[in-house]
Amino acid sequence: MVLIVGGYSTLVDGEGANALSSAELYNPSNNTFTATDSMLKPRAEHVATLLNDGRVLIAGGIDNSGNAPASAEVYNPATGLFGTSVVSMSDGREDPSIAMLFDGRVLVAGGDDGSGPVDTSEIYDPNLNTFTSVTKLMTEKRWRTGYNYSEGSVP
Repeated sequence: MVLIVGGYSTLVDGEGANALSSAELYNPSNNTFTATDSMLKPRAEHVATLLNDGRVLIAGGIDNSGNAPASAEVYNPATGLFGTSVVSMSDGREDPSIAMLFDGRVLVAGGDDGSGPVDTSEIYDPNLNTFTSVTKLMTEKRWRTGYNYSEGSVP
């Protein structure tokens, strides 16, 4: 199954408008989409990653007011539900980088806080369901990717 979540429903003057909270599941074995639970907050320009336990972390983005929410949500495919509350992040960020660390935690770094690129980063701990701020990036970044090297570091 593939989780498709959030995004924009329309474009206005070439820019996204009407961030969505809806989510769908794509089943490649029978080529169908089905609705699933909606996020608690509408978001577009967010990031997502699969956690080691099969849940999905959805972080950051932009809401219908044009703000970058300092929050994340977790989808549980076993129940078909998002959590009952959002998880607070240290900083609002749209279009951040996201990378799973080898210990199961998730690095969320950079992005845009609505006034420009940011150099902050934080780590999500799925066991505690919390974010912790970590060292800043050397340069403010938006629209970049991160991945794990075999020895466990993230470039």
